[in-house]
Formats: sequence, C-alpha cells, structure tokens
Amino acid sequence: MALHAVDLDGDRRPDLALAVDPFTGDDGGGSPGFVSIPLQRDGILSDPVNLLTGIRPTDLAAADLDGDGFLDIAAGVYGGAVAILFNRGDARFRPPLPLDSGGVAARGVQLFDPDGDGDLDLASVTFLPAAVTVIENRTTPSRSRDENRNGVPDLCEGGRFRRGDANGDATVDLSDGIAVLSFLFLGGPAPACADAADTDDSGALDLGDALRVFDFLFLAGDVPPAPGPVRCGFDPSDDALLCAPPQGCR
Repeated sequence: MALHAVDLDGDRRPDLALAVDPFTGDDGGGSPGFVSIPLQRDGILSDPVNLLTGIRPTDLAAADLDGDGFLDIAAGVYGGAVAILFNRGDARFRPPLPLDSGGVAARGVQLFDPDGDGDLDLASVTFLPAAVTVIENRTTPSRSRDENRNGVPDLCEGGRFRRGDANGDATVDLSDGIAVLSFLFLGGPAPACADAADTDDSGALDLGDALRVFDFLFLAGDVPPAPGPVRCGFDPSDDALLCAPPQGCR
C-alpha cells in the first residue's frame, strides 16, 4: 500500500489518497486495484471514493501534471503501466490514462522536472527488466484556470474579487459596509464590482450585504461565501451581477 496526504479538492485541507492492492493469493494476481480517496470535511474523513487504476497498484504520487491548478494522481501498477488520473476539480477524476512503464510492474513512482521546462515528468522503477523509466510530460497547459470548477475558463468569465470588499481597496473592513449603505440610501457611487459588494451572495445588492459585513467583522459572524474576504477568486454563483476586477485582483 501507499498513502499520501494531499489537498485534492482545493479547500486547503489535506485529504488522503491510498493505493489499494486487493491481491489475496488465490485470484491469480489479476484483481483490479484502485486508489481510495476519503476527503476531509472539518476534521472528519468522508466515505472514500474509489478510482480504478488497473491490476494491483503499488505506489502513487500526486502533483499538478496538466497545469490546471488541481493535483492529479500517478499510480504504478502491475502489468507494466503507470495510470494517470487527471483531477477535474473537487476531487473528481477522469478515467485512468495508462502509460507504458517498460516492465512487468511499476514499483515506485516519482514526479520531477529533469529537463527544467516547468512540467513535471514521471519516473518509475520497474522489474523484469530492472530499470528506471522516465516518461516526459508533453502536456500543453491550459491558458486559463477554472477556479470555480464550472467548466468555463476563468478568462471567459467576470473578474476576480474578494467577497465583501465593496470599495475595492483589497481589505474587508468597516468602510465596505458604509460604501454599500451609501450606494443604497445616500446616492453614493455604485460599487465597481457588484459581486464583491454582494456580501451574502444573494444575487442582489441590499441592506443585508452591509449587515453581513458588520456581522462578520464585529459579531464573529460567518465568513462571507466563496471566494471569501481574503483571497481573490471567481463567483461560483450564477447571477446577473457584474464585476470590474479591483486593482488588487487583476
């Protein structure tokens, strides 16, 4: 077995990836193996998702192999292959892509960049014959990430923002709640990024957005919805609000 703790769903909490070899000695060694992935949810591991890899996985490694910002998995298996599981986001994986390792079994898997081109290549230790096989990564990275995982490249969507940063100064503070109140009731300027001012992510700007800022800042209220008040990100919600990205998120 091989066990790794890595963040596979992008929530900055370590999940687990376990290579499971079901061989019992009485099946001829042909049982399909899998990578088992229990995700961490607030300190509790979820029921695992099992991803078929091929016959008897022996080792695994995790890294972003295609440049989309999500950690992929490479699993060495019996039968002379390394199975690549590309992560589509939120720990949703594509079917395995088998790569010939040149031996009967890939017993060890490592990801590194020996040619210095910025892409991680794959090295596997095989036996029959005993060798180290290096497989060059020729993936063409995506020109745009998909941080909100909706299948639309981020470059084709609205701008990035911090939820609650109504005045666009890169900090969520008292002035943001005041900016929302000024716009709603005093004829103040409209927020350049309406998505940022929509603190409660209701799809509309109203009194509740200012109150949500004050509640978060002064009453230990819930953190504003994704992308949150700290890190720039894209709106995961489908609404009609527009956003000219603030200076700190361009």
